[in-house]
Amino acid sequence: MKDKETTCKAIDTDPLGFLISPMGLREFKVGNWEQQPCLRRGTPERAGFFSQLFDLQTLLAVAEQRQQANDPLKFGLDITAAKYVNGVRTTPIGKDTSVVELKSMYNKQGCTFQVHQPQRFGKAGECDGLWRLLSAMESQLGCLVGCNAYITPPKTQGLAPHHDDVEIFICQTQGAKRWKLYKPLSGFHLPNQSSPNLPVEGLGEPVLDTTLRVGDVLYMPRGTIHQAVASNDGSAHITLSTYQNWATGDFAMRALQVAGSGQHDAAPAGAVWPLAMRRSLPWGYLHHTSGLHEVSGTAGANSEDPQPGSGKGTSFATGGDGGSSGSASFARSAKHTAAAVAAGLRAFADQ
Repeated sequence: MKDKETTCKAIDTDPLGFLISPMGLREFKVGNWEQQPCLRRGTPERAGFFSQLFDLQTLLAVAEQRQQANDPLKFGLDITAAKYVNGVRTTPIGKDTSVVELKSMYNKQGCTFQVHQPQRFGKAGECDGLWRLLSAMESQLGCLVGCNAYITPPKTQGLAPHHDDVEIFICQTQGAKRWKLYKPLSGFHLPNQSSPNLPVEGLGEPVLDTTLRVGDVLYMPRGTIHQAVASNDGSAHITLSTYQNWATGDFAMRALQVAGSGQHDAAPAGAVWPLAMRRSLPWGYLHHTSGLHEVSGTAGANSEDPQPGSGKGTSFATGGDGGSSGSASFARSAKHTAAAVAAGLRAFADQ
């Protein structure tokens, strides 16, 4: 009981520190956040805490409870099944979410289960650790934190290689899983959109090839391409995802809307932000300032970052490569506002 109280106190006061210890927060922010992956091997405290969060038995218990309450889990809403075989990902849908059907899909079909927002369920009223961790992270970061659980049968892979548009902390809760991480596509760092499924060919050599076990944590900046295969005993892990649509550019767009009383719409379709606008707001920024009142001033935006793919589409840094005059005008406004926001961010950082 004392160990649990100590762990809960650590999570409540410094959840990120709990996830990356013994590394310090400053070292992580300077060397890893939005820059490169960070692997932290499990401590006894993390292993004990993670093992109580969510795994196959938790899913089956929740499915049974919901079935008895005549409110069964729903495919596409609460749970998604996935398989990745011979370079092709499929998304099977079971006839229902009964324990019998889920076991069959897991054991016979080799389906990975993705459970959406598992902090809603817990372990039969026993474990409040997951939502507690998420709540503490949201308080520390000043940003929403989401969660998924992934339960994968032995020696199988559920998802194709891809990258996400969020900062991700992977926490192994059961078994083991081998992860391969690759550099962002075409050197395009911190994308503000997730990728489609990617073919293995053309990814190059992994920048990290490692196996996660219970208690281990792997941080991935958005844009990191990844794929993973479960060990001989199967695997369960949770992902803690944050900073979606939380970049300087997102804040600038909102500032434009507020300053212009809604005259500015969302970014044009296909728009590509320069790297300066794709970098995220500082941790806890909106805790310390209302932010929008600081939007004033002029300056240019960094346009040195390479563009993904063919480079087509509108670049806020240059006004586009043949885009409409409306897009160019939007780009100039975005640059102006982003520079002002950047000035506000620098002032915040100097506090």
